[in-house]
Amino acid sequence: MSDIMHTSISQQTFSSAPSLDDDDNMSVASDMSAASNLTVTRTITRLEDFPRHRPPPIGTVLEEETPKPVQLVVEFLGGAAATSDNTRDYIDALYSEPMEVSVECQFLPKIDMFSNTDPFVVLHMRDTPRDPWRQLGKTEALTNYHFPRFVTKFAFTALPDQDMDKELLVKVYGKGSMKKSIPLGHAMCSIWDVVCAPGQCKVMKMDSINQKKETWVILSGDTKRTQGADRVVNINVKFDKSVKPKAKTFFLLNRSLKKARWTPVYRSESHGSPNREFKTATTSFADLFRGEESKPMRLEFYQKRSAIDPKLIGFVQVSIKQLHAMEEGKVLQWWSGQGGSAPGLVVLAKKEITEESIDLWFAVTNE
Repeated sequence: MSDIMHTSISQQTFSSAPSLDDDDNMSVASDMSAASNLTVTRTITRLEDFPRHRPPPIGTVLEEETPKPVQLVVEFLGGAAATSDNTRDYIDALYSEPMEVSVECQFLPKIDMFSNTDPFVVLHMRDTPRDPWRQLGKTEALTNYHFPRFVTKFAFTALPDQDMDKELLVKVYGKGSMKKSIPLGHAMCSIWDVVCAPGQCKVMKMDSINQKKETWVILSGDTKRTQGADRVVNINVKFDKSVKPKAKTFFLLNRSLKKARWTPVYRSESHGSPNREFKTATTSFADLFRGEESKPMRLEFYQKRSAIDPKLIGFVQVSIKQLHAMEEGKVLQWWSGQGGSAPGLVVLAKKEITEESIDLWFAVTNE
């Protein structure tokens, strides 16, 4: 059996091997082979044709190297999918980490004349078109949103050589005046559609109840990272007495995605009085900073409005690497949103950064 395994693997590996005199090329080739190949197991059956003098017993389990199927598909596709290092890196990451999908919608239809809808999303999956749909989960419900971005994520196994043909069904619902769930629209795609989309951002037109206006759903693919998942992050935000809000405000914590996009991982409660101290936002280093100290998070401030979407006042963004070098009392750079001006200076009031946890205190002040 060992001879057969050696022969099988040798024929695949050395048929295109570089000259043995070129050590550098040999090293690079072996690295590329390791990255593009997948070790699989298979069992000998009666139908296989082996030399009569040394046939392996039926039921023998062999280990063999084979090209990763999706790597081959990417090569054949050509264009952006084949030339994008980001797509290749994402595909490789899916062999070791679950896929994570974020959902947002645009131009959702209104249920009645007087307010936006209160939307939530239910995500379904099926293995083949003949299989029934199974529910993966649903998001939180948001109040008065026309352009919702949901904090809830959907994580599932998506092995590139097995699961790319599985289909995803996004159903969007709204809560009406009687608190009943009313279907607003739906859209469908395969896992591969998300994987090979630019930046893993799949934009789909929904089959909506409002046929006069186009409605969109956006699926953003990422991975559920294990690196940094055990490192707790606590974010504390406080508005002092010098900040006089015009309306209730809240904040979002966002993780960076590809193509300069962001996805929310925490939404705070709303406050409308001066001297507001929000509840501590607890998340993980993996969820907020992608498990890397050089990756920034974004802290966005919003103002609630009656019957329409909240208004983005502005945001600050900072990485752990920057925080290490930042002194307490430092004013963070402010980026204005729809409001045009900051509610006050956003100050790093205090920081405690260790290998086990990250605790940050931000103060919004006009003093």
